[in-house]
Amino acid sequence: MKQTFLSLFFCCCFAAIFAQSVAINTDGSVAHSSSILDVKSTNKGMLIPRMTTAQRNLIAAPATGLLIYNTDANVFQFRNGAIWANLNSEKILADADGDTKIQVEEGVNDNQIRFDISGDERMVLRENASGYPRLELTNVGLSTLIGTSAGTNLTTGSYNTAVGHSALEQTTIGSFNSVLGQAALGSNTEGSNNVAIGVSAMIQNTVGNSNVSVGDFSLQNSTNGVRNTAVGAAAGWQRIHGYYNTFIGNHADAVADGFTNSTALGSLSSITASNQVRIGDASVTSIGGFQNWTNISDARFKSDVKSDVPGLDFINRLRPVTYTLDRDKIRQALGQEIRGNESGARNTGFIAQEVEAAAKANNFAFSGVDAPKNDEDFYGLRYAEFSVPLVKAVQELDAENKQLKAALVEMNKRLEALEAAK
Repeated sequence: MKQTFLSLFFCCCFAAIFAQSVAINTDGSVAHSSSILDVKSTNKGMLIPRMTTAQRNLIAAPATGLLIYNTDANVFQFRNGAIWANLNSEKILADADGDTKIQVEEGVNDNQIRFDISGDERMVLRENASGYPRLELTNVGLSTLIGTSAGTNLTTGSYNTAVGHSALEQTTIGSFNSVLGQAALGSNTEGSNNVAIGVSAMIQNTVGNSNVSVGDFSLQNSTNGVRNTAVGAAAGWQRIHGYYNTFIGNHADAVADGFTNSTALGSLSSITASNQVRIGDASVTSIGGFQNWTNISDARFKSDVKSDVPGLDFINRLRPVTYTLDRDKIRQALGQEIRGNESGARNTGFIAQEVEAAAKANNFAFSGVDAPKNDEDFYGLRYAEFSVPLVKAVQELDAENKQLKAALVEMNKRLEALEAAK
């Protein structure tokens, strides 16, 4: 042993003097020309210094490239000039400074894959108790962001979920938003409690709150609407402002901006005023069911009740007509595509403007006329309301009939008396 050590010492000194490579082996082979030290063995290994993390940290002025084995982490480590970095670990894949990494077996039999970014654990892939895989994204604001530029400007906003390219991209302080779709809620900055599902759904919204938008381009141009609901491709897509409105159906929309508490139900249905419900588009020819429509009519909720409904005088001013509804003119007024070549079926009814004039002539606030609320709105008639003045007219005719009957009875009595006096 002593002889071997002396031989090795002599070889090292000789190599240092003549700047040659050193070979350590048992077969007498020379060192490789590219190596300063060539160690060769077929049945033994080479041990480098083994130490704990605490011991490693006590090394004074460690040289760049210094190599040790960390017994705490069970990993080879080398000095990269600034920090101790792991070398070829099967458990960790890390960047140069070690603060961004992917690791397994953080603890004994951990069975989890952990993803760290800039020193903080951001994502963990693990199984639940039943063996189902679960990907957990962790951050201070408890938001989940998946997709290129999704939530890229989020600062203090919290509890957001954004899935899709540029989804929730401009949001900074908005919270409790649920977004699925490319660019959905992409311009939002402060809006909160919104649900946007579909490509470009609510893409222009900035500060609007508590809206639900489901369908590609639904509520697309709404910027600050509140509590609107749109379901269907491009449902409610044209309006910029509005509150408490509901649009259900393909391109269900409004003809103007700023309406409140209105509902458009059906493909291409369109509201024209606030506090209004529209069912179907201009092509619909039948709306019905198996029961008549019921209006609330409870004495407990009625006040200032008056018996001032005109009868015959109002009814006699009305002009019953038949007509053909020009559906393309309606579409044109709604800003929709003109179709043409539709059935010219005859309809029976009245002209709303004529009914309005008849009511005004009788100083009658007739609720059967639905007058326009704005320049974009249409006239309409509530035909069920006509039953009220018709009932009054029948009552007037009945009273007149009773008077005529009484007069006739009196005349018959007089005739009978005259006949008896002959």
